[in-house]
Amino acid sequence: MPDDLTVPDPVPSAEVPDAVADEAAADPAAPAVDDVAARHDAPQFVGYALLLVVGLVTGMFGVALAPMRLTVGSVALPVGLLVVVAIPVIARGGAWVMGARLGAGCVALGWALPTIAFVLAGPGGDVLLPDVPRTWIYLLGTTLLLVLPREG
Repeated sequence: MPDDLTVPDPVPSAEVPDAVADEAAADPAAPAVDDVAARHDAPQFVGYALLLVVGLVTGMFGVALAPMRLTVGSVALPVGLLVVVAIPVIARGGAWVMGARLGAGCVALGWALPTIAFVLAGPGGDVLLPDVPRTWIYLLGTTLLLVLPREG
């Protein structure tokens, strides 16, 4: 083995390599480097939009499941508590997938929109989330878990 190994210098990320610049000059129909970067940003917007939809669906299911109780043996477990834990976990997952807090914000916003809409009285006076302690635990517990900062 030779003692003097030479390692080529890496290309700085801000500069366009000469080979890419030569190809762009040779082919006028080739997209500009900025156009390529813009196309790579498009999936991020799609990801945030999908997280907003996930939040909307989760909020609708949460409103439907919050007042329910699951009876195991002689113990009645509120399903709303499972939803209180599940929604922040989904939000944290959205932040992890997107690599930014905005992912969790999209899930939280998507959850808040149907939840607030279903708390208000409808045209006939019906309310999907009645004024009972289970509802307040669902609303305040989920909100607190969504807005509390994470450690680390």
